[in-house]
Parts: sequence; structure tokens; C-alpha cells
Amino acid sequence: MHDRAARDVDQIGGRLHQTETLSVDEGSRLVVQQALEHSFSYSTQIKVKLKCYTLRQNKTEILKRGLDLGMEIKDLWPCYFGEPKWCGTCESCLRFQNALRRAGVIK
Repeated sequence: MHDRAARDVDQIGGRLHQTETLSVDEGSRLVVQQALEHSFSYSTQIKVKLKCYTLRQNKTEILKRGLDLGMEIKDLWPCYFGEPKWCGTCESCLRFQNALRRAGVIK
């Protein structure tokens, strides 16, 4: 990011969702968010805030919302690995396949 663009950033988007934070209570989530925002103060001149709009949603809810917004499945990459195709066996791929089933995209 060029200097000008970096100065204009006041929010960073996170990608956590409910499934990844099931064992973390609300108070702990707030502590993590505040700690991350505090750490940003060491690397930025402005007070960057962390925003994570999907924190209270599960993968199925996120997928349905994306589909409602016109997102295409072919443009998604749930896999942890950088191969030409999804592996289909890593935790992220398995969760994504479950979300596709629950959303009625696949059987």
C-alpha cells in the first residue's frame, strides 16, 4: 500500500466467524479486539479500528449472505492450501462443504 492509501485507512476487516470463536466468550472477544487495536498503534500514526462483521455469524449464514449479494461460489477459496484446486479434506474445506449443504447449494 502506498503512503497516501495507508494514511487513509482507519479500519481493518477481520475474518473470524462464530464457528472459529465458539470457545471464546463476548468479554474475551472484546479483550482480543482491544489488544489488536492497541498493537496497531505501534505501526500506524492513526488509530486503526478492527471491524469483524461476521463474528456472530456461522459459515452458513455468511455464505447465504454472500449469495444474496451476488457472490459466485467459483470465486471463493476456503482451502488452507495453495494448490490449483481445493483439497476438500482440510478443516476449512470441510466446514465450507457443510455450509454449502446447509445453504442448499449442494446435497
